[in-house]
Amino acid sequence: MRTLFIIVFICLAGIFLCVPVLHAQQIDTTVYHQLKGVEVVEKARPSTTREATPLQVMDRSGIERLGIQDLSEAVKRFSGATVKDYGGIGGLKTVSVRSLGAQHTGVSYDA
Repeated sequence: MRTLFIIVFICLAGIFLCVPVLHAQQIDTTVYHQLKGVEVVEKARPSTTREATPLQVMDRSGIERLGIQDLSEAVKRFSGATVKDYGGIGGLKTVSVRSLGAQHTGVSYDA
């Protein structure tokens, strides 16, 4: 009998505590303002993005200014690029951009 009384008391207390919360959620206090019109007075700026994929370029003057002797040194200067060296001078080197993997990265150069 005592257990039944406790269960009924908890249920009634829960109902009485939830009623104010549920009632408070029915009141809408949002104020809406209707705009008559909008006038744009500035010209649209052209987009600076021309490529769908990111492209980084280093020209001859940049290579000479930085004193770069090897193509892998030039690639290391690009943001997000990681060069792994397997064997020193003349050895295998792999390039990955932002940990995407060497099989998804392309490096091209024009001598």
